[in-house]
Amino acid sequence: MTDSRPEEVELKLAATPEAMDRLLASPLLRGHARSTVRARQLVTIYYDTEDHRLGRRRLALRVRQAGRKYLQTLKTASGTGATETVRGEWEVALPDAAPRLTAFEDPAILDLTGLVLPDELQPVFETRFRRQTVLVEWPDANQPPAQIEVALDRGAIRARGTEVPISEIELELKHGAPRSLFELAQSIRELVPVRLEPQDKAARGYGLATGEPPAWRKAGPVRLEPGSVEDALQAILGACVRHWLDNEAATRVARDPEGLHQIRVALRRLRSALALFKSAITPDARGRWSAELRWLLGPLGPARDLDVFATETLIPVREMRPDDPGLATLAELVADARWKAHEDVRATLASERYGDLALGLACWVACRGWRQGADIDVLLAQRQPVHAFAVAMLSKRHRQVRKRGRHFAELDPFARHELRILLKKLRYSTEFFASLFPGREVDRYRAAAARMQDVLGHLNDVTVAQHVVDTLLDGTEPGPRQRAAALGAGQVLGWYARHGQDLEPRAVEAWQAFREVEPFWPAPSKSA
Repeated sequence: MTDSRPEEVELKLAATPEAMDRLLASPLLRGHARSTVRARQLVTIYYDTEDHRLGRRRLALRVRQAGRKYLQTLKTASGTGATETVRGEWEVALPDAAPRLTAFEDPAILDLTGLVLPDELQPVFETRFRRQTVLVEWPDANQPPAQIEVALDRGAIRARGTEVPISEIELELKHGAPRSLFELAQSIRELVPVRLEPQDKAARGYGLATGEPPAWRKAGPVRLEPGSVEDALQAILGACVRHWLDNEAATRVARDPEGLHQIRVALRRLRSALALFKSAITPDARGRWSAELRWLLGPLGPARDLDVFATETLIPVREMRPDDPGLATLAELVADARWKAHEDVRATLASERYGDLALGLACWVACRGWRQGADIDVLLAQRQPVHAFAVAMLSKRHRQVRKRGRHFAELDPFARHELRILLKKLRYSTEFFASLFPGREVDRYRAAAARMQDVLGHLNDVTVAQHVVDTLLDGTEPGPRQRAAALGAGQVLGWYARHGQDLEPRAVEAWQAFREVEPFWPAPSKSA
């Protein structure tokens, strides 16, 4: 029989073997254990078609051997979970190691996998590890204790004659609320060093087998129900954290600059959401998380500016003058600085402070930590209906943008930069609350705001390019190389200054279109 568990909920933590030994021997596990520690050697082979059709659908098909038993499992990608993994899982016992999709009895399997013939399936990669498991009971003040399986895995993923290590702790919720996973994870973190592991074994295995870098991902849509402000706060912050973690691996590898860009967008959305919901969060909590996110954004900014300069800003000028020595020298300086900036990013992501921030914020969101230390006004703000709150916040940010953009054609670059920041915050707010206001008006408003933001972004390119050039030249020893780079920089800045002049009519037109678009939300009540 097929065992279908469409809502498997788990949390993965990266840990060293020494940390796992300490955890196993700790009073934390012994005090909450409801079973003895079991150890098994597991050999798992992952299968796919030659063109990886299952992988492209974000499915993982595996056959796991434990002793003389074989278990075939199909898992879907992460579902609705914000920071924990929530996904479908189907399992069926097999008589041997050969995969058989037909062994699954659930007809939904075919819709997920599409047509895959038996002889198309072939091994892609394998995992071999020793798993130690123990069932723990975790207290919950609002309901019976949660049942959580703690699995400690040590081994390797193997593909194409090479391997990467497995050293992780997996917390799987058997019964109870998902927040219990985070409460246990936080307690483990207080005992031994661990960090969130955004990539599962399948994702790492496919990367090893194909040689492709981890994929970057844009923010997914936020689906809000017409509930309370704190329900929306949890959904929005959770979606932002998921967007962040989904791009961590791509940012570490840095083979595609879009990964770093997306993680930076996720962090900015997080800070914007904290400001948006400030009435429902204590000042201490908001200040703490905002400061930590600002710290994390610090090294990402220079790396992103250099990415844009290298892959966008320089390109059209060099295409016009491919043999210019000044532009070539400038490109060399950019490449060197870019490599150093990404090294700084990687060091930041590998730091203990980063690990504590990611896990700590994820736990705070999952456990609704904003309730701690909240006075009556903050608690009441958390419990108010989200629809009225969204109307009030959207109206406020819309007014701020309209006021800042008054007499747009006469605004200086600094004022336009301030307008761009306000417009970005408004756009994030519309993305957060859009699902509460279905209709074409939402799309029209968001399109007008996006167009205006893009035009202002292009106008800001000159300012960013000037900053990049100044930093590069200041860090270069005076001499022929610096002089050559300065000549190249002058050409780039001159080209973009002219480009900005050409964009001016489009900017004025985009602002007029934004001013004329009607808000998609109703007018706020006088009591809001």
